[in-house]
Amino acid sequence: YPLVNVTKLGSGNVQFAFTNLSGPSYRVLASTNVAAPLNTWSNLGPAVETPLGSGQYQFTDPLAPNHPQRFYRVGSP
Repeated sequence: YPLVNVTKLGSGNVQFAFTNLSGPSYRVLASTNVAAPLNTWSNLGPAVETPLGSGQYQFTDPLAPNHPQRFYRVGSP
């Protein structure tokens, strides 16, 4: 899913959003290597639908300040 509104917050956290109307929940994966096999990416947990029923999801990565570069994938749980 295309990520939008990618923002680095003052705390160093990274926040992003995406829209999808085809499912109720999604998980966020992260890696420092975009070419790494998917099974090696870290599962950061679920993205939260905000507001509920809108099809718009938001996620904040509190671990982003620990990595100079990070890649994200969003998928079904």
